[in-house]
Amino acid sequence: MVDQIAIWIYFGLGSLMLLLLILSFILSGIADFVQDVVSPVSDWAGDNLSFGHEGSFEFSHLLNSGSILGFLAGFGFTAALMMAGYGVGAVSAALWGLLGGAVLGTILGLIYFGLNKSAATSSYDLNALAGLTGEVTERIFSGSKGMVVCVLKGVRVWNVAQAIDGGDIPAGTPVRIVKAVGSTLYVQREG
Repeated sequence: MVDQIAIWIYFGLGSLMLLLLILSFILSGIADFVQDVVSPVSDWAGDNLSFGHEGSFEFSHLLNSGSILGFLAGFGFTAALMMAGYGVGAVSAALWGLLGGAVLGTILGLIYFGLNKSAATSSYDLNALAGLTGEVTERIFSGSKGMVVCVLKGVRVWNVAQAIDGGDIPAGTPVRIVKAVGSTLYVQREG
């Protein structure tokens, strides 16, 4: 009876994590929308509440929601399979679950990393935009960030931007891109 409960616990864990993994793929578009809505607040916080790191320092992209949910789903399903199919005990099944979780977590983590990398990068280097003119599409508030659009090789590209002098630039203002630092363009009013 205890083994049956453990099998269902492992299977339930795997099923729940698989459901969360699927939902994370579906809801990623919603999360992007929410991030866009709160970006003035988060941009202000990032500009004014420094945590002591400058530049493009980022935490590891390989430890992402895909790898974590994949690990937990793999752990649960592997442990349940080992108990139900091969009759191993709960502790041995947990050890097998660690191995299955590591394999599935690594695979899904790499998939998530690839998807995020392809979504976050494009076929151009931000430094290639230096010297081009563009237009502010989302107001750049004083000391904060907004959005600019410019044309590179016949394609309109939008990027996060900040005024080089830290000033305010209203939407619709033509600007010249001075430089790129990390994922932010620094611009000045054209003319």
